[in-house]
Amino acid sequence: IQDVMHLLYTQNLTHESLRRALTRPQFIPEGTQLNKQLQNFKSHQYNTAIVVDEYGEVCGAVSIEDIIEEIVGEFSLHSKITVGSMRPNSDGSYGLAGQIAVRDVNRILGFSLPEDGPNTVGGLVLEHLECIPDGVLGLQIAGYHIEVLQVQGNVVQKIKIYPKKSD
Repeated sequence: IQDVMHLLYTQNLTHESLRRALTRPQFIPEGTQLNKQLQNFKSHQYNTAIVVDEYGEVCGAVSIEDIIEEIVGEFSLHSKITVGSMRPNSDGSYGLAGQIAVRDVNRILGFSLPEDGPNTVGGLVLEHLECIPDGVLGLQIAGYHIEVLQVQGNVVQKIKIYPKKSD
């Protein structure tokens, strides 16, 4: 897909360039052990395979990322926290980039936002609202007051979150 997207971007997508970009899919039996499949990914230089059952029927797909998550636990590409993506405010709230993983917010700030849904705080806000906000608005999620500060396109870019009030 990356090769095809590059062809589209460079405006070189032709029938012939598409045929050259396509590669033969790799098929693996569904009982393949994880360590063996990791070796296959490395030695044959591919990172995604189609899983087939004993009758040759497709029953799914597996990627190197799937196997790594199975071994070391789920990880998030969003978990790289950068300068400015999380900052404390003088009123006790925190300014957050919408792309920060909910799990990272919980771990770093000691919060307990729900982790069983979207990966990012922006996604959590969108799921809770069930719509894309037009502008600044406030809402409550799991006892936390959250203010949406910036939305760009269909993405919540910046929010402000307050710690739960102690009873």
